[in-house]
Formats: sequence, C-alpha cells, structure tokens
Amino acid sequence: MTETLVIVILSVVAPIAIIGVVSWLLHSVIALNSPPRIRAQWLAGVSYVVTSGFWFFGGTAGERWQGPLAAIPAGLLAFWFWHREFRHGWVEEGDTLPDGVKLANSDWKVGVVALIGLVVAALIKTIVLRSAVGH
Repeated sequence: MTETLVIVILSVVAPIAIIGVVSWLLHSVIALNSPPRIRAQWLAGVSYVVTSGFWFFGGTAGERWQGPLAAIPAGLLAFWFWHREFRHGWVEEGDTLPDGVKLANSDWKVGVVALIGLVVAALIKTIVLRSAVGH
C-alpha cells in the first residue's frame, strides 16, 4: 500500500504541484499581450518543459523517461485552467476596464523577480541533492 501511494504521489500529484507553481510564477512574464489561447499555450508549454526537466535531469538513471510522461496530464490541466482564466478576463471583463488601461498586464518586473526566485530555488535543490549523494 505504501509503495503504491508513493507511485501515485510521484506520478500524479507532484507534476500537478510543480506545473502549478511554475505556471503561477510565470503567468506574469510570458506572452502578456497575446490572446488567451496563445498565452495559455506558452504558459503550459514552458511549465511542462520545466517540470519534465526536473525529472529528466534530476531523476535516477532508470526513471528519467517517466517525468515527461507523468507531466503530460498536468500540462493539459494547466492549459485548461489558464485558458479559462485568461478567456474569462479577455471576454467578460473587457468592457469594465477604465479608459487607458490595457487588458494584458505588462508589469514584467514582478514576473522576472519570481522567475529568478524559481531559478535560485532549483539551484539550491540541485546543490543539496548533489552534496547528499556525494558528487
């Protein structure tokens, strides 16, 4: 039972959590002035690549192929979620904006800071894992 639970967590919950965090951090940086579908595609795609990279480059030799496969449903879920959010804002709230305010958020500085934080966290994780293994 415990081994099955670990497999479910690693193959279902972990990719959803990682893609969720990565896409949340990147949503204020990627394709800000694009239509909702294109913006959601970019966001889900980059989040999928980052999540797959965690497994591919950080996993054990025999399990590296599982990361990209396990992250596919989470990537599709992220696309659905962000497309729904962006479409809602694009269609339903477009008329309520004050004059002179654009629909897309172009405050990219906050997004860059969040992206730098993600990179630093990934580097710390890599250093800790490599020092624990003894490389």
